[in-house]
Amino acid sequence: MKQLIAGIIGLGRVGQVLLAVLSAHGVPVIGVDVSAEIVEKLKKMQPTFFEPMLKQYLEDTKDTIICISTDYLVLREAKIIFITVPTNLGKDGLLDISSLVDVASKLAKILRFSDDYKLLVVKSTVIPGTTRKIFIQRLSKISGRKALTEYGVAVNPEFLREGSAIRDLENPLLYRKEYIFAVIHDAQPTPSREKLREEISKVLGVSKDLVVVRRIKTEFGMNVSKVEVHVY
Repeated sequence: MKQLIAGIIGLGRVGQVLLAVLSAHGVPVIGVDVSAEIVEKLKKMQPTFFEPMLKQYLEDTKDTIICISTDYLVLREAKIIFITVPTNLGKDGLLDISSLVDVASKLAKILRFSDDYKLLVVKSTVIPGTTRKIFIQRLSKISGRKALTEYGVAVNPEFLREGSAIRDLENPLLYRKEYIFAVIHDAQPTPSREKLREEISKVLGVSKDLVVVRRIKTEFGMNVSKVEVHVY
């Protein structure tokens, strides 16, 4: 089985954070942007804006970043390609999807000559129907390939908060801690999940909202319960 390689088209705020996070978690990444200036800076692991931990992530994981280029052909080896190009509001108040249409045209040429099934993930902000009626139609028309059977498309809009973008993007499961408690309740019934969440949050010094009681097991006739907890 070939190694999973991820591609990213559009290295603005969302694209750079995604590039850093994927590479930090061991995913080989290829980045593409139309701006030669952005590409040159990122080749030196220099982000084009400030975001906590971003520069450190890039510097620490530069060996996982395969290449950063303005040439779409470098995406030929990518199995999953994230599209993070801007779709800002135009003067008419409508989303400008010209960048997304341009991406479809360029990606179609890669799909046409690719033997691999690729998954294309649209993270750019679009209104409902845009991906199916415009993006997919253009891809299929130019490439001659059928969506779903010969290539896949998914929509995964991104909402990153400035100052916590990396934390927002990273999967909370990566930070999950698992605990097993022996809860003694002499002459008392087994505590409720809500009560356990309250008490465990106090013991661990975390918010109750971060505590999930997964399982409670009480042996018949015993006053001790085994409680499995996940803390996020």
